[in-house]
Amino acid sequence: MADEKTEEQAKRAKAAGVISCVLWILGFALSFVIPGKSTFTWVPDTLLLVGFFPVLLVHPAGWTWLIFGILNVAIGFILEIGYQLPDDVFPVEVNTLRKGLQATHPTLVWILLGAVCTVYGVFRIIKTIIRFIAKRASKSA
Repeated sequence: MADEKTEEQAKRAKAAGVISCVLWILGFALSFVIPGKSTFTWVPDTLLLVGFFPVLLVHPAGWTWLIFGILNVAIGFILEIGYQLPDDVFPVEVNTLRKGLQATHPTLVWILLGAVCTVYGVFRIIKTIIRFIAKRASKSA
């Protein structure tokens, strides 16, 4: 029985890895295909971030979702702050890079997906705590 469970877990982990790799490759490839001024510039970043979901779903810990979400929200806010700073603060070379980032990395994708992951992580942590307390209560009763 235990061997079947570990085999099933291994199959899930392998499938999650393959799905994640496909999403990452697709997101990376689309970042070269979709021009910066397109209305679809959000698609590559979304695919890259969503590519982490299958791998995160394989592991039951909620803290991984929480940390992933917090870091993505932080990246989104850092991008937004960088976009709001005036051009004369940076040297010309940095401004060229900054304009490229602004054209291809919409901050809303990072902030919204990060917020969703953070909320999901908090709910998974709460669920784990409730299960732990219920298990302890049933043992002591």
